[in-house]
Amino acid sequence: MANECVENVVDTLLKDSPDLYKTIFENSAVAITLTDENEKIISWNKYAEELLCMRHDELYMQPIESLYPTEEWQKIRSQNVRQKGMQHRLETKILRKDKESLDVDISLSVLKDHNGKIMGSIGVIKDISERKKTERELKISEERYRTVFENSAVAITLTDENEKIISWNKYAEDLLGMGHEDLYMKSVETMYSPEEWQRIRSQNVRQKGMQHHLETKILRKNNDPLDVDISLSIIKNNEGKITGSIGVIKDISEQKQAERRLGSIMEYADDSIYLLDKDCKYLLANKELLTRFNQPEDKIIGKQFSELHSAEETKEFTEKMNWVFENGKPSKDEHYKEGKWYLRSLSPVKDYITGQTSAIAVVSKDITDWKKTEEKLVFEHSLLQDLLDNVPDSFYFKDMDNKFILVNKAKAEHSQKKPEEMIGKSDYDFLSEDQAKRAFDDDNKVKESGVPILDEIEKITGEDGAKRWISVTKMPRYDKEGTIIGTMGISRDVTKLVKGNRETETYKKVAIGQNLRMIELRDRVKDLISEMEK
Repeated sequence: MANECVENVVDTLLKDSPDLYKTIFENSAVAITLTDENEKIISWNKYAEELLCMRHDELYMQPIESLYPTEEWQKIRSQNVRQKGMQHRLETKILRKDKESLDVDISLSVLKDHNGKIMGSIGVIKDISERKKTERELKISEERYRTVFENSAVAITLTDENEKIISWNKYAEDLLGMGHEDLYMKSVETMYSPEEWQRIRSQNVRQKGMQHHLETKILRKNNDPLDVDISLSIIKNNEGKITGSIGVIKDISEQKQAERRLGSIMEYADDSIYLLDKDCKYLLANKELLTRFNQPEDKIIGKQFSELHSAEETKEFTEKMNWVFENGKPSKDEHYKEGKWYLRSLSPVKDYITGQTSAIAVVSKDITDWKKTEEKLVFEHSLLQDLLDNVPDSFYFKDMDNKFILVNKAKAEHSQKKPEEMIGKSDYDFLSEDQAKRAFDDDNKVKESGVPILDEIEKITGEDGAKRWISVTKMPRYDKEGTIIGTMGISRDVTKLVKGNRETETYKKVAIGQNLRMIELRDRVKDLISEMEK
């Protein structure tokens, strides 16, 4: 009886209001198809043509099956629509004219006659491609978020509206030494000591909505406190009600330990150490600096550099400081003040979060005594150079690579060079290959054995083809720890003496006195050389 009433109403609507039916059918924002009892398309609306990019001849009497990929048609068939009579909101893919698949939502209704025989079906097809695209993008975004969340180098926790932990990343477990059973639904308050929790509470985070970079101590599983930097963000729903919070926890224990070590160094260092911000204000100052200024700490901290130094010194220092800030590199300079010399080092201090230079650390060392020693060494070096340059014999020093590091005028003149032109070069740059190899072999023998070569007569041929006899003495050079660091040599042209004493053995007896004088000369300059090399 009820079915007959419904059918009568439908017949009346279709009979009495054909224009209304046609208007709804043709102007619907969804595609509508009508199939016969053999599941072939016999009617459709204009939107169906637009959605499928098909014309009348491409749709009329086409099997409805042809509009779906094989696997999707099997999925539709599995719903047993012809038995159930209808199927609402089934997500699937439909094929357009170019065989491009399109995400759609379909609703199917089976049409039967008065005897219950299937006469066809109505399909309502809604384009959901944009929604599915958005869902896929959201899924990708969620996967990226999960990747970042799980692989972050900071601990991340999520709490509910009652401040109980409901989610966290792997790093949080590693940092806190806790597993799932230790963290899930744990009150975040219990992760801090009472005094630290009160300090966090005093920041009024729930009212402000967020709090960045708050340094505190968190308790690990064994209740050991750990220095951390926390950033908190409150989560609210669309009604403004707090539904939870996100906490980002960064381990700064190494940094804090370094700060404590720095504090100890600053406290007991003999050098003046201080920290300045970008405005050239003192942030920290050690005991030595306070002693230098003869001021208590509260008279230094917060003061401008210009308040404690002259305008000229402030201008020079500010330029150097600005350079360090701009380049992020350290700088050194020497300056003279009130009768003393100071070596001043400026180093950038990086913010551990942003990586930007946030302050300048300055170390000022009193080098007055060192400068006096340096002046003395310069003077003594000058004396040594004058002494060597006035010796008629060739005198030189070599390093462990057998390269010249000091030569006197006589040595340079024999090679027709200036002394400075020989520094950093070897005998291969001035002698024939055979002569240079012999010199190298002798140098290596002295370095390896530590035994001097005394008054060895060498016969060499000059660039002009003339033959000369050279008396060579080579000795090892030592540093203050007694380690060999090179060689030193004295050579003398003894051609005339050899020619006057045709037998070399006879010459050697004559040359003994000469050699003793050279060794005496070596001993005279030995102390000066030692001081210079320090």
